[in-house]
Amino acid sequence: MQAISSPAALTVGRAAALFAAGRSSQNLQVRRSTTGCNLLRKGGNLHRQLGETSFSGEPCTYLVSSRGLSGGRVSMGIEKEQVKAGSGPKPQKGQTVTVHCTGYGKDRDLSKKFWSTKDPGQEPFTFRVGLGQVIKGWDEGVLNMQRGEVSRLTCSPDYAYGAGGFPAWGIQPNSTLLFEIEVLEFK
Repeated sequence: MQAISSPAALTVGRAAALFAAGRSSQNLQVRRSTTGCNLLRKGGNLHRQLGETSFSGEPCTYLVSSRGLSGGRVSMGIEKEQVKAGSGPKPQKGQTVTVHCTGYGKDRDLSKKFWSTKDPGQEPFTFRVGLGQVIKGWDEGVLNMQRGEVSRLTCSPDYAYGAGGFPAWGIQPNSTLLFEIEVLEFK
C-alpha cells in the first residue's frame, strides 16, 4: 500500500490498516477538504468510523480493490494498483531499471493500447530512474515498486505528456494515461 503525499497520509494509512485487517473490502474514495483528505467507503460511512470531518472540494480517487489488488496514490498525479507483488528492495534514484510496459490512453480512451514492450519486435525498456529520462509518472511510480512487481500506474496529464501530448502515438494533449509496468531488474 502506498501513502498519499499529502497531509492525509495518516488518514490513508488508517484506512489501509482497516482494509488489511479485513474490516473494509470496498473501493475507497478520498476527497480533498479544507483540512486535507478525508475518506469515504462507497456505500458506507467509513469517514465517520475514522472520526473525520465532512467533505468539501474536488474528489480524488484512492482505490483499494477487493479482488486482492492493493493500491494507492504515489503522489498527487499518480495512482498505483498492484497486480502482482514483487520482492526485495525498491530501486533508488539514479539506478538503471529495466521494465516491461504497456501503455493505454490512445485518443483519450484508457482501453486503447498505444505501445507495449511485449509487442512483436519490441524489447524491455531500460532507463535511469528519477532523473527525468521518462515521464514523471514513471519516475515516481517505479521508485515505489519492487523487482518482479507488476502494477498499473494511472498518470494525470502533468505526470504524463502534459499539454503537448504525444501525437505520434495518438496521445492527445492533456490526456490521463494508464501504464501496466513490470519491474524486471535494476542495478
